[in-house]
Amino acid sequence: MNICLTPIDSDLDSENIVEFLIGNQFPYHVVEQPAEEDARAFLASGVFSRPENAAFWIQIDSKRVGIINFQDMLDGNPMIDIRLDGQCRGKGIGAIALGVGTSCIFTENPNIDRIEGNTRIDNEAMRRIFTKNGYVKEAHYRDGWRVEGAMPLDSVSYAIIRRDWMTGVVTPVNWNS
Repeated sequence: MNICLTPIDSDLDSENIVEFLIGNQFPYHVVEQPAEEDARAFLASGVFSRPENAAFWIQIDSKRVGIINFQDMLDGNPMIDIRLDGQCRGKGIGAIALGVGTSCIFTENPNIDRIEGNTRIDNEAMRRIFTKNGYVKEAHYRDGWRVEGAMPLDSVSYAIIRRDWMTGVVTPVNWNS
């Protein structure tokens, strides 16, 4: 399986982005099944546009199977959004994509020293992907994730810092200071 990341051009790829978003369900995102108008509004908000964001297609042998987006690049602390085609989940693709994407962001952006991602407490697969790639749980927000039609769930935040990425040594959080 040859997984690569290809930069998204939000203008040229707009219809493909909309098609991907409305053609999949994202059970651990705030909007699980985007309608076309939601996807177009999301796209129009600039969330896939450079330089504020670094969005990539996740591809397997040139087939687009997902999107990884590093948002808020200009503030020096990008946030990760990963979305995979439902048929591609559970196969290790997200873990590889996050590893490649993290290396890409740190290599191409010397001003970025930290990358962060949030997920719901019940998204065990994403939590394993973060840990596998050297990300450390830094926060736990009680009832921090709004769930449509249900009670809120806890949200957890993971991050990797440049020196951990460079050395391969995870710096633990000092919870007692």
